[in-house]
Amino acid sequence: MFKWLHRLAWAVLAAMVLHNLWFFGGVTLIPGVGMRTMTQAQKEIDAVGVLLYAGPGRALAQAVNPNAAREYAIEGLGAEAIRQISTGDMRSAPRRVMAATPPRLRFTYYGVPVMFVVLVLLWWFRPKPVRIAGG
Repeated sequence: MFKWLHRLAWAVLAAMVLHNLWFFGGVTLIPGVGMRTMTQAQKEIDAVGVLLYAGPGRALAQAVNPNAAREYAIEGLGAEAIRQISTGDMRSAPRRVMAATPPRLRFTYYGVPVMFVVLVLLWWFRPKPVRIAGG
């Protein structure tokens, strides 16, 4: 009955994850920003989300189109934020990246865990077949 809702939820989750991978993969390809962000994200527990998207995102961006991913990240962060990240304190690089992200990316970044909860709830309340015991 609600199979379309399950499929829609999976499609939305996949789109959100790919969007995050593409953006953070592009961030890792920006000179002066990528390595600072990756290095510091490995040391901070509150930057683990950036690290989870940046590693596989870098591989995805390099496999598909590294220039397009980098340009998308530069457009999203803005020139001023990139300058601050590349010349500022290295310890604040992941926080500055998250602070400079556009609203559409923040929506997908925080939307992924929400979509996991939605999928668990949809699975939990799925229609179950009725079984009649006896002969």
